[in-house]
Amino acid sequence: MRRVVTWLLPVVLLAATVLVGVLAVQRWQDRAGDTLADAPVDVGADVASDFFTLDYRTLEADSAKVLDRATGEFKAQYRTESSSLQASVKEKQLVLTASVPESGSALEYLAGDEAWVLVAVDVHTEGAGGLSEETRYRTRVVLERSEDDEWLVARLEQVG
Repeated sequence: MRRVVTWLLPVVLLAATVLVGVLAVQRWQDRAGDTLADAPVDVGADVASDFFTLDYRTLEADSAKVLDRATGEFKAQYRTESSSLQASVKEKQLVLTASVPESGSALEYLAGDEAWVLVAVDVHTEGAGGLSEETRYRTRVVLERSEDDEWLVARLEQVG
């Protein structure tokens, strides 16, 4: 019995080492399959622009654009918090127009079904009483690939 255990232990350790090696190579190959051409940089820029664009006359449609491209906790949170935001925008008769400057978005991270896109968003705000304001935001758009192979927003984070 002792001889079998002495012989079996190195075989089991060797098999475990081979298994870990195979899994590591598969994971590396999955990441290596992602290319810059697959990067959803345009999606991140579009989503950030939609998020910061609001017009008191089209609030439902503006919010629907964001919700249609959202997933998970972000979608639930946006749905919950958008009503108070809409009330404020409507009360002040605000029109926020967002734009992403040329070269204003860049891929920060891409692996498998997750991508992080950094986006510079310039927002022009006009409101009742002659209000006019320019604001610049820098945001990270965290995207997840859905089962339908569509990139959806999982988080938006302010950076800098």
